[in-house]
Amino acid sequence: MARADACMPLGTSMRVTGKKIYDMGREAASMLQGTSNWKDDKRHGQGTCLFADGTRFRGEWEEDAWLQSAAEPALTRVSGPGLTKALAGQTASFVIQAYDELKNKRLSGGDNFLAHLVGPAGVITHASLEDKENGTYLVTYRCTTAGMHDLHITIGGEEHVAESPYSVRLLPVQPVPRKCTVIGPGRIHSTTGELAEFFIEGRDQFGNRCDGDLESQMPIMVELSCKPFTCAVSIIPTDDGRYSCTYTPDRSGFYRLEVTSRRIHVFGSPFSVKVSCPHVFACLVCTSCPALPLFLLVFFSLVALLLPHACGCLFAYRNTQSLLNSAWARCWSGRILWRVKAVLTKTKGLLRTALYASYTSLYA
Repeated sequence: MARADACMPLGTSMRVTGKKIYDMGREAASMLQGTSNWKDDKRHGQGTCLFADGTRFRGEWEEDAWLQSAAEPALTRVSGPGLTKALAGQTASFVIQAYDELKNKRLSGGDNFLAHLVGPAGVITHASLEDKENGTYLVTYRCTTAGMHDLHITIGGEEHVAESPYSVRLLPVQPVPRKCTVIGPGRIHSTTGELAEFFIEGRDQFGNRCDGDLESQMPIMVELSCKPFTCAVSIIPTDDGRYSCTYTPDRSGFYRLEVTSRRIHVFGSPFSVKVSCPHVFACLVCTSCPALPLFLLVFFSLVALLLPHACGCLFAYRNTQSLLNSAWARCWSGRILWRVKAVLTKTKGLLRTALYASYTSLYA
């Protein structure tokens, strides 16, 4: 038996090299029970210590002092809410009750208990331990990463205590708008007449994904607009800590997407959403499309350039092939190329000016 402490509850105590030793008188000796021997008027051998409150402890007597072994890992008990769950960023705790090898509660401290958590990404969080010097130890820890953790409780960093390791679930705290994120293709682009979708993920102050219904914790407002027009957005809370947002735009252009909660923008808000037409000719029927003047300009310029050339080719095909090789044909082709180059150069400047004007009017 490893002798760590010697104690007797009746009498006056004193500290000697980390052990509690109690003076024994004849009145105390009359309360001793067990099978042991006397030597030099002192108790020796195995026996039982009877405390004033009626508690009995089995142990060993040596020179009239009752000895108790150090903590036995397999018999030691651990209890408290911090063994199963905790909140991210908040202090959690549990208690270690040390037992000796004879299944008696330890009466003093000094045992080398250690505790730490291992997170989902392998991050280790060390716990703090307070020795109450009565066989119990208060263990506290604070972890900011939500998810399932493994709680390891050992003696000397080697032998696991009780049922260690324990599975501890760390829950996220209240969502914070500035930490929430918006994901999904509908946040970036969409097509007129087609349903687009994006999600708003609730996150707490430490960036952890929130669980459950967000509607009661963080109400959301979403506005999708392309001045002076707006697009209705449907917001549906899900059971996994998100909002599902859908919309169907009927006009193409660059939209401004604002996502707020109690007038506070979420992370990255406002966003720019590009709404495109399903095909290029849809711009002709989309009256609010900023690209309409641009498209008409390019379209009619190409028509004006290519129509004479097409008519010439058709005429040449119906007549003779030699017409195309004539000087007139070469001259006509040269004129066409020169006109195309000139118009394209001018169109480039007009396109740049029109794009700048459309962007300025949209985000003014």
